[in-house]
Amino acid sequence: GRHQGRHGSCGVVRRAPPPLAMACMDTSAMVGGAPPTTLMIRNLPRGFAAWDIVAELRLYTTPAAFELVYVPWDRKGLHNVGFAFVNFLDAACAAEVQAAMDGREWRTGSRSRPVKVQPAHVQGFAQNFQRFVDQGDAIDPGHAPLLFVGGESA
Repeated sequence: GRHQGRHGSCGVVRRAPPPLAMACMDTSAMVGGAPPTTLMIRNLPRGFAAWDIVAELRLYTTPAAFELVYVPWDRKGLHNVGFAFVNFLDAACAAEVQAAMDGREWRTGSRSRPVKVQPAHVQGFAQNFQRFVDQGDAIDPGHAPLLFVGGESA
């Protein structure tokens, strides 16, 4: 059979029909006057780590589309706190991934609540990375942000 989804400009496979918002950027999602590149992904399965988010994202786009993936964990390191942050190289890819993932069921993990995707309060690679640097030793090395350059883990 034929593939049911449609491909966006950054390789995102979307539900058909594609959302009308994909024709142009939704200005209501603008943060500080610029379209968002950093998304907050909520309702994570409790055991999900950053590489699990990468696996889920790969179902929607290529790793070359994003440069930072961070999943905060509780202080004891037993499970994540239920959300992740992903910074994309451009706002168009962030918008396409948001439109494709938001409201869907997790495809790589079991979770009864659907994926919720929204622009993050802190936007951009430098600003998000600085937040993690400022936490210093508070981040367990096993739960540090994943960085990507050209789709490869850095």
